[in-house]
Amino acid sequence: MVIFIKKAIFLTILILAIISSGCIEGTDDDTDHTIDQGINSLVVIADLPEGYEFLGTYPDFSEYDKDYENIINSGEEIYKDQNYNDVYLDVIEFDTESNAINFIEDYKSRKESATNGDIFTTPAINGHSVTRMKTYSISKGTQEPRYSFFWNNNNYVFIIKSNSNNENSALNMVICLTQ
Repeated sequence: MVIFIKKAIFLTILILAIISSGCIEGTDDDTDHTIDQGINSLVVIADLPEGYEFLGTYPDFSEYDKDYENIINSGEEIYKDQNYNDVYLDVIEFDTESNAINFIEDYKSRKESATNGDIFTTPAINGHSVTRMKTYSISKGTQEPRYSFFWNNNNYVFIIKSNSNNENSALNMVICLTQ
């Protein structure tokens, strides 16, 4: 009887350890956490920043497809940050890396021509050259900053933006994705 109890306790602890580590899923061994169907083949996020929550994916996202050529796939996911602000992750897959780089230059050109002044900086984040865009939006009668970050990794372009005036709302996702 004592051996049975010890085995039961051991099995219970083992099962709890496996469940709490998130290792029980019917997926391949070489995948971490694959995001929803829209862009699941484009992005794998192992761990979201603390306090962030995945809300969903736009099923028919094609915001960029109509204005740019050579796009193979694109998608947008929506998250909530720790302060309940929306954070958007857009991923665009191009046929070549040079087309991804051209997209970024054209995207910057279009955004810059719509504003007055220099709205871009290029910080290095986790070894990636990331473009930071600071624009302004009217909220409750006052101008508030809005931050977007974008970069390419091979033939993929990542765009992260938030509806928060807090730069860290989007920046935390950038740090997470560039690790």
